[in-house]
Amino acid sequence: MSFSKKLFLAYSLLIIFLAFIVGIAFYTYNLRVMEEDVVAKLNAVSDKVAQEVSSLLN
Repeated sequence: MSFSKKLFLAYSLLIIFLAFIVGIAFYTYNLRVMEEDVVAKLNAVSDKVAQEVSSLLN
């Protein structure tokens, strides 16, 4: 294998590895953000339901 092919292969593997790492980082970040959003929305819905139940009982 020639030097240029080895160099091309090395850079290609490096780029694939870096893209994989960046992809995992964005995936975990988006997962955390979505989970926080879902929790906030569920808390808001539960507060509204609690207010409705409270107003019906009073």
